[in-house]
Amino acid sequence: MPKEFDDKEGLEIVLVNLGYIYYKMKDYPTSEKYGLKALKLATEIGDAETIVEANLQLSTLYKKIKNFEKSLNYYTSYINIRDSLFNAETINKTIQAQLQYEYDKAADAAKLEREKLMPLLK
Repeated sequence: MPKEFDDKEGLEIVLVNLGYIYYKMKDYPTSEKYGLKALKLATEIGDAETIVEANLQLSTLYKKIKNFEKSLNYYTSYINIRDSLFNAETINKTIQAQLQYEYDKAADAAKLEREKLMPLLK
């Protein structure tokens, strides 16, 4: 990897993908190296989606090489972070729906008020 590569977010995605590629090629030590680098970088910059991907990749790798304790640890992290992301997304969608409902309700009330006033203005 070039040291002058400054796009950390792009780099972490490349690293996790390289981990998957080396896994498919059955080069497990290199897959592990890239998976761990991806996880470290994703954690440093706080990219939860790549943290999820790296944890899943490492869990799959460790299961394949029969290191079940590490596999379980990474899988547990994968599930916890994935569920946190899902819950945050669900909360955001719920808030958006509530705000849209309140906006629509206020807009309908304003429209009815205008319709009541129209005959008086004529």
